[in-house]
Amino acid sequence: MKQNYKEDIIEWIIDIFDKKSKSGKYGTKLGGTTSENPLLYSITVQIPPPSRSLHTVNAQQRFFEAFSAYYSNTLRKQCASVENLRSRHKRDQPLIFLAFDMEGSRSGYKSSQVQCPHGHGLILFTERQIQNFLKHSGAVRNADGRITLLKPARGIIAITFDPLPTPFDAQSFADYAVKHISKLTSIQENDTPFEWYPCPSKHYPFWKEYANDYTEPSTFERLRSDRTADRPIDPGRRGRQSFERSGPNPT
Repeated sequence: MKQNYKEDIIEWIIDIFDKKSKSGKYGTKLGGTTSENPLLYSITVQIPPPSRSLHTVNAQQRFFEAFSAYYSNTLRKQCASVENLRSRHKRDQPLIFLAFDMEGSRSGYKSSQVQCPHGHGLILFTERQIQNFLKHSGAVRNADGRITLLKPARGIIAITFDPLPTPFDAQSFADYAVKHISKLTSIQENDTPFEWYPCPSKHYPFWKEYANDYTEPSTFERLRSDRTADRPIDPGRRGRQSFERSGPNPT
């Protein structure tokens, strides 16, 4: 992947979080001190290592199946102020970008076989959601702001959240999170390089609001039209759907 392609993906990620931080009840920029102000954290997710190495496609499927179940059944509910989520509460679910990763990607190692599937990304909380999450999950926030959960759900062995207090911190971690995506060169090696949570629905109108706010072609459309022989990566089936969610006509 060319460096400018990676930079476009990072810019797209940060833009979505920035727009979300200014939408709905947030109505402010990232950072702040009130219970409803947005706070951006990094997220790192580890799942149990397989008994034998998995092909990248299978590893991605196992990873995102585990985290999707955790997000739907546990995380979003623990962040809420009510026990039973109703439609009016679902619009305020934490926004997450999560990218698949594997061992050795930092050093440039590339293989279609995975022994340690995990992922990195960003999550947008409010302070109220964090307090709810700490209360309901039993997690403890360290003095430096780090939150660590061990075995929070079936299929996940650890999740770590770290505060990203500045735009530079967010940009730097987004760059780190997508390092595996920059190594992919073929859809045969790639089913789901990343996902967004929650998915578009009538109960989570942000994606439609984001699309309506766009005055230029979406980043994905621009990248897809620019893709040539020296830019062969395809975001994959579900990853491509994630990219298209932020375009002019999300489904």
